[in-house]
Amino acid sequence: MDQEVLVRSDIEIRGRILDALNRTGIPVTLCEWHYVPQLGEWQLIVATPWYDSRGPRVTYDRIIKALQQTGVYEDVPLRRVFLKSPSDPIVKQLEIEVKNKTEGVIHIIDHGGQYSVLFAPFTGSGGFRRSTSQIKTNCADFFWRE
Repeated sequence: MDQEVLVRSDIEIRGRILDALNRTGIPVTLCEWHYVPQLGEWQLIVATPWYDSRGPRVTYDRIIKALQQTGVYEDVPLRRVFLKSPSDPIVKQLEIEVKNKTEGVIHIIDHGGQYSVLFAPFTGSGGFRRSTSQIKTNCADFFWRE
């Protein structure tokens, strides 16, 4: 079976999940779509050190609460989101596959007049970057003009 192409909605879901986790203080070391040919679908792999330190059950519970708090939960197909340890072989494989990529995705998310701007490099030196502030509407106007 040929590998299906990621669609825009999948990329947007990734951004919304990253934003929700960032806003609620959940550390993420990798967040990447991984194609599973046996299922013929893409799965979002989220690596967090909490998986090791707090355990998978507590980590899933906290992430579900974060997605609920930020209004993302209803729109995210959780059956396609998988939490992993940063030392998991799949995570290590994904890090190797995207290591030489220098690109990433900029997610701009509207929170009712305030915007979160999040740059999520696929990987590389420094890895995932958390956003540190929100841009207010008047600043966003400047951002859009530039």
